[in-house]
Amino acid sequence: MRKPDIPADEATRLEALRDLNILDTPAEERFDRITRVAMRHFGVPMALVSLVDADRQWFKSRQGLDALETPRDISFCGHAILADEILYVPNALDDARFADNPFVTDSPNVRFYAGAPLHAPTGECIGTLCIIDYKPRTFTAVDMTILRDLADCAESELARVRIAKGALEAHRFKQILDRARDMIFMFDANSLQFVYLNQGAVQSMGYSQQELLQLHPFDIKPQIPETPFRRLIEPLLSGELDILIFETTHRRKDGFEFPVEVYLQLVREGKNDGRFVAIVRDISARNQVELELKSVTAMRQAILDSANFSIIATDTKGVITVFNQGAQRMLGYSESEMVGNQTPAILHLPEEIVARAKALSLETGRKVEPGFDVFVMKSKQGYPDENEWSYVRKNGEIFPVLLSVTALFDDSSRIFGYLGVAYDLIERKRVDKMKREFISTVSHELRTPLTSIRGALGLVAGGASGVLPEKALDLVNIAKNNCDRLVRLINDILDMEKIESGKMQFTMLPIDAQSLIGEAVDATQAYAYQRQVKIEIAVGADNAEISGDRDRLLQVLTNLLSNASKFSPPGGTVTVSTSAENGEFVIRVSDAGPGIPEAFKSRIFQKFSQADSSDTRSKGGTGLGLSISQAIVENHGGQIGFDSVFGDGACFWVRLPARQRVPASDSATGKIRVLIVEDDQDIAKLLKIMLERAGYAVDVALSLVQARELLGSTHYSAITLDLLLPGESGLAFVEELRQRPETAALPIVVVSAVVEFGPKELNGAAVMVLDWLGKPIDEERLLAAVADAVKKSGGKRRVLHVEDDVDITRVLRAMLEGVAEVDFAPTLNAAHVCLSSVEYAMVILDIGLPDGSGLELLPRLAQQYPSLPVLIFSGQEFDKNEYGHVLASYVKSRSDTEDMVRVIQNHFSQKSE
Repeated sequence: MRKPDIPADEATRLEALRDLNILDTPAEERFDRITRVAMRHFGVPMALVSLVDADRQWFKSRQGLDALETPRDISFCGHAILADEILYVPNALDDARFADNPFVTDSPNVRFYAGAPLHAPTGECIGTLCIIDYKPRTFTAVDMTILRDLADCAESELARVRIAKGALEAHRFKQILDRARDMIFMFDANSLQFVYLNQGAVQSMGYSQQELLQLHPFDIKPQIPETPFRRLIEPLLSGELDILIFETTHRRKDGFEFPVEVYLQLVREGKNDGRFVAIVRDISARNQVELELKSVTAMRQAILDSANFSIIATDTKGVITVFNQGAQRMLGYSESEMVGNQTPAILHLPEEIVARAKALSLETGRKVEPGFDVFVMKSKQGYPDENEWSYVRKNGEIFPVLLSVTALFDDSSRIFGYLGVAYDLIERKRVDKMKREFISTVSHELRTPLTSIRGALGLVAGGASGVLPEKALDLVNIAKNNCDRLVRLINDILDMEKIESGKMQFTMLPIDAQSLIGEAVDATQAYAYQRQVKIEIAVGADNAEISGDRDRLLQVLTNLLSNASKFSPPGGTVTVSTSAENGEFVIRVSDAGPGIPEAFKSRIFQKFSQADSSDTRSKGGTGLGLSISQAIVENHGGQIGFDSVFGDGACFWVRLPARQRVPASDSATGKIRVLIVEDDQDIAKLLKIMLERAGYAVDVALSLVQARELLGSTHYSAITLDLLLPGESGLAFVEELRQRPETAALPIVVVSAVVEFGPKELNGAAVMVLDWLGKPIDEERLLAAVADAVKKSGGKRRVLHVEDDVDITRVLRAMLEGVAEVDFAPTLNAAHVCLSSVEYAMVILDIGLPDGSGLELLPRLAQQYPSLPVLIFSGQEFDKNEYGHVLASYVKSRSDTEDMVRVIQNHFSQKSE
């Protein structure tokens, strides 16, 4: 707090104040009238005429304050008298002079202050007319003018004690009134004829001053003729009211009408009736703003009410305050039933609230009760909160919604309520289901005939129908190659669907980068050879390791290599180079082709993009490969881009976070190092002792902050993790580790009192699912798998093939000729009949069947034939991680058949050991 300075003319100022002989005199109506007008006009709780003495401020008039005086050194008015301008403090808490003033920090809790200096007749500042509020507020230039005008009125009253200077003060008062922007009218209490008009009134009304002095208030108020006007002012004449405030219309001399706000007061002069003083303000601008605000409010309300979603607002305790028409239509309740009477809990399933409370408890590390906090906990902390819920209509019907909850803040950044916007998901889920069914149909109905075509062509090309003439063999190979093109197109379209729906899944594991590149080059060599292009691997970063999904990254590299080969000239070379740069592993694929046109660079990663429409004809391709590659790379935390000068080749590069090859053992002792993350020091010590006795090197982190530091500097073979840690969620930390490539595959052992485990089962069946095979199938791979299965079954050579496509069955019979006898079952019912009458060495099972899903056969196989191998051979895609017995996941038309053969052979070789 800063004490007010002492004015340079302090001695003269105090002398002028005391010459007025007004200190410590009784209250007077002439001053009280001004403070009442000020308080009511500005809508403040306090208004004062304050006179600053040597060591105190004394109040000649006070409204809203009991004290007669306060110390000068903590007064606001002590600062106000230091200048002639109005002292305006919008918020005392933000003003260094007053922030810790006891009048601010304690009663009366002053926030807003505006004080207009009061002058003695001789010009010295002796006090103020001030207004005070308990809350911050703004003060316009017009407000300052009115306060100054009222202060001038107070000064005039002070001057009346100096009779000798009365004429001078009257003249000065008139000048002040004439300078006022508002209109000031005075009229006789009996005749009601105007007796005084300031320049503001004359200019606003368009009359001359002499013309106006011949008129009465009701002459310029078309809405209030004489009789109603006399009734209007009667409470002032009778003393019932001190001031009258009302809105009406004034009519100018030219007939133009405009709205005004009138502050009317009766000023009595001794025993006479006195005069009326009217301060009149043109409120045209204010009314226009209010009209626009009403229009905007009405439009906003109409938009909210017409919106096809639910908008529900509550107070901080959860009681509903807004229930829009969209909510009424969606839920069946009326506004009167909900507002002020219910909380959102009536719209939710209790079990979902309980489940959400448990999830939040795990996420935040503290107990969350299943109540209103479940809905607003995140939003009150400033985090977005959008979740799927089940809403319950008034009639009991349950339907899914996407609910977004937001906290509502006032001007002081305090929460005064919450807003929940819910979208009905029924239609979206219906569309999603249709989309899934369509994709499933595309997978089955397109891949299945392609399997027949490709399989049949493969058999013919392999000599199954005899040796073909050279020209016929060329035609068969052309057909087979174009069949492969169709397969790639289908796979790309399905990949794009998964990317757009956010369902593309990745299995993040450590990968040797050089072996991945070598595999991609091997896979592309045949295509490059056809184009008369050579692929070379330049010397680069050795022993580099990355984290990622091997199949998906292989898809990216083969796409880049194929594109480079496609656009390279015959005899050209595609170069693959690698480097380690700032913790990233960078792969560059360079070609000597035509380069990328400048106009095409900005959209090269867009779907179905081609630099030249003729490329589609001459070069082939869907325009999807780069878009898919970009999505895969970005999901690995990397970047993909290119450098190219048109006419001088192109270089596509992929940047991926590198894993450091750090030995799993401790460098000093050769021991395997483990990290314990546990905030309880006794438990951490116990775990450390146990692990060290088992021969491990152990570090302890008592918080997730320490854990992150240790993981950033040291390699660990595993960590133990408590889920309930102070300030952060263990589950969120697990998700964080899985998202980071360098820790994506780090084994985690949960050591916590709240963890729950449950086995994953496939339709309740524990059947041994050998593999998912993709169509079109590789003949050698299928024969090897069947041969191994027959061998393991003790020599039985009969296979059941559950498949409804006749062409597929014919191709498969031809492939297995001489290896096994094949029975075909086109439906589930037929399969059950076959299983009841014949003992089989293997079942090859399609998923999409006319009378149901092939997966429905698995429970019977698990119960009656638990050791019977099953190959799932279908065009439909499934996540192998969801099925406990799947050795690997292969998709029809996509997977490397040799890799699948290795999986099958490894599986059976392990079984025979």
